[in-house]
Amino acid sequence: MNHGRRLSKGEFERLIVALNSALPENPEPLDLRALARREFEAMINYRLGEDFPLERRQILWDIQQRYQRGMINSMALLLSKKLLETRLNWLADVLIGSHKACLTQEEFEALFSDD
Repeated sequence: MNHGRRLSKGEFERLIVALNSALPENPEPLDLRALARREFEAMINYRLGEDFPLERRQILWDIQQRYQRGMINSMALLLSKKLLETRLNWLADVLIGSHKACLTQEEFEALFSDD
């Protein structure tokens, strides 16, 4: 896997702090979405490298957004712990499968490693 220089842990952490510090006091939904996208880009640069292909970044972002929408939709199942647990397990399986379809094994491990 060679996608260029990767951010160091310190660079990544400083960038995340800076992004969140720049957020307005009462952010609009578009501000929060832009922040989420910048944090996502920083994570890709940290885990996979600054030259990770743009089209594959977009695929991963789309996966992330679908997963988050699924999480929000699953909150309606809070009345039943078993239904919620089943739904969240299914979403996790979909998330993992979607990432594995887009990434090589080495990229997948780098993205989801514990550092």
